[in-house]
Amino acid sequence: MTDLAIAPIRLAVLGMDERNARLFKMFLSGPCRKQAEVVEDGEKADACVVDLDAQRGTELLDLERKSHPDRVLILLSLSDRAFPPESVLVKKPIQTESMLQAIARVRQILESRKPLNAEKPETEPRTIPLRTVAMTEKSDMSVSKVASLLDEQSFMSYMGVRDDIDPNNPEQAAAVRYNPKDFLQGNFESACALALSHQKALRVETPWKPLIIFPQIHRLWINADEAQLRAACAIPMTHLAHMDIGGGRARTVKDLKVTPIDTGEARLDPERLIPLDAFLWKMAIWTSKGKIPADISLQDEVTLKYWPNLTRFLLIPHTMRIAALLHHGPHTVCEVAQILGIRQQYVFAFISAAHALRLIEQRPKQQAAREEPPTPPAKPEPERTSFFGKILKHLKMS
Repeated sequence: MTDLAIAPIRLAVLGMDERNARLFKMFLSGPCRKQAEVVEDGEKADACVVDLDAQRGTELLDLERKSHPDRVLILLSLSDRAFPPESVLVKKPIQTESMLQAIARVRQILESRKPLNAEKPETEPRTIPLRTVAMTEKSDMSVSKVASLLDEQSFMSYMGVRDDIDPNNPEQAAAVRYNPKDFLQGNFESACALALSHQKALRVETPWKPLIIFPQIHRLWINADEAQLRAACAIPMTHLAHMDIGGGRARTVKDLKVTPIDTGEARLDPERLIPLDAFLWKMAIWTSKGKIPADISLQDEVTLKYWPNLTRFLLIPHTMRIAALLHHGPHTVCEVAQILGIRQQYVFAFISAAHALRLIEQRPKQQAAREEPPTPPAKPEPERTSFFGKILKHLKMS
């Protein structure tokens, strides 16, 4: 099953000369995989890109805000600066990851502006038979989601701030570990694995809410929104039994009750269907809160076995860079943070999510190979070619 095409974000561009605008279009079409496109008619744009370092950059920004006060802005600049609400700053020289994250953020803002139930004026939720869900993949059209982005500020707000640790210090190492089996994450992972192995639709009774898994289309259903899921992920299983989060009925915490279901009778809202991999990825991030699973060694090297389908995942800061580096070759998790110059908690959260999808492989660190200082790997952008590298250099406009 292939992913449905996602309509590109339509962009107006201000502050670029004809040559740079042409290069920018090529950049969007190539490295950015057509997630956005430049439109000639600015009135049809979803967002506007403004080069603040252009000769009239500030003036162009003011004019754009006056003529289109509600339009989302992507601001390009060589330096950090304050920017208006619902704007996204992209530091130059423009990198593929930062532009993809900006596009994802624009999608989030646009989605948040849509009125609730705009396409469903009826009071009763739209439901379809479970048999329909299990027998066809057309339901993908109802549940198609795009990648969402947690920038550094959002990450800190949800996950808190964790200082980097010395991996050789036992107390510090213990402070950044968690066991997924102590939370809903581990139980949901086991239930999904069971359903996939038997290729049967299953209903899982949890201490929180029931979960229905459809392995043939790699989807699951749960009657919870993201805020409810985020709250439940942070609570140990032993506590969930005594709580009623979001109206869910509490149950025992001993063993999850897993039963095959008859897909011919019950009905459900297709808006609650979620891709299995995107759900487990997101759940691991909310559960880890910047920690790392207990069975991931801080001394061994890890590598990314397969490139995850990030187009529909929750992206934490530096997701693309971490994935590219670990796909390029093995490193310890703390080495990844050091090489990329980022906080360890971002790497820990990424490892937690990738590990939930069984994408992480561990192996003992090769000491002999580390006698000489390691050579920094090539720029971790696997889709970037030397041709597009030249384009990006031209996009460093001043």
